[in-house]
Amino acid sequence: MDAELYEYDRLAKAIIIQAIKDYRWALKSMKKYKNVRVAKMLIKDVEAFFTSEWFCVLSDIDGRRLMKLIKDDPDNVHMNNIKNLIF
Repeated sequence: MDAELYEYDRLAKAIIIQAIKDYRWALKSMKKYKNVRVAKMLIKDVEAFFTSEWFCVLSDIDGRRLMKLIKDDPDNVHMNNIKNLIF
């Protein structure tokens, strides 16, 4: 992989990892505080990202499958499963 493609790949993975962190935080906040407007908005935005064409450009990951993995266990997402999907 040439250097330019490698940097693109690193950036794409960093964007996805940050989205995962944001999604986990929002899900945990909703569970703990129930009606957190910021968390609701973030969940909506990240879910739209995970199902977007842009996400498909960044990764071959199935965004719906990724959301299910995170939703099933937002406190202790099986990061190995997610890392296997991403890396």
